[in-house]
Amino acid sequence: MDSTEVATKPHAVCIPFPAQSHIKAMLKFAKLLHRRGFHITFVNTEFNHKRFLKSLGPNSLDGLPDFQFEAIPDSLPDSNEDTTQDVTLLSACSFMGIKQLRTVVEKGLAPLKDESCFTNGYLDTVIDWIPGMRDIRLRDLPTFLRTTNPDEIVFNFIMEATDRAHEASALLSYFSCLGDRCFGCSLIYASPWLRHWPSSIASQ
Repeated sequence: MDSTEVATKPHAVCIPFPAQSHIKAMLKFAKLLHRRGFHITFVNTEFNHKRFLKSLGPNSLDGLPDFQFEAIPDSLPDSNEDTTQDVTLLSACSFMGIKQLRTVVEKGLAPLKDESCFTNGYLDTVIDWIPGMRDIRLRDLPTFLRTTNPDEIVFNFIMEATDRAHEASALLSYFSCLGDRCFGCSLIYASPWLRHWPSSIASQ
């Protein structure tokens, strides 16, 4: 298959959440799309890309001209390649992004005015107010905000749920991640929990 033929195919970029079950499910979906004539670019984090190569061999991800594997950095600390990556760090960043939806709405940046915002560079609007998250653009925030409908159910549900996060009586699972810059900022938003923790921990 030459490059001209590949260029005429519809192109799907598949980016799974970096956990094994998500990757396997997305890979199956990508294969189905490929059989239907799509050009596929399958994107893993560098950590999971290396795990594939280690498990399946150095040439296992060479792919086909129309089914390519790529890797992107995730900016997380090095992990044991024989274990699942500590995705709780990614979850903290996700929470920080979702937490911004209310502010994005208050600043008039969402919902989008019309569908031209998807292609006219509007999503490259710089978001510079999130503690611990640098060089963020509107397009880097969770895709829930990419709606033109102010009554969109999922968009409003997610926004209302994160508005109530501070009402929770406990914070679970993330204890080992307190050294991470973004997680420390998540704790600022979850400030009611901090009064129950030793000051030496909360200060991190």
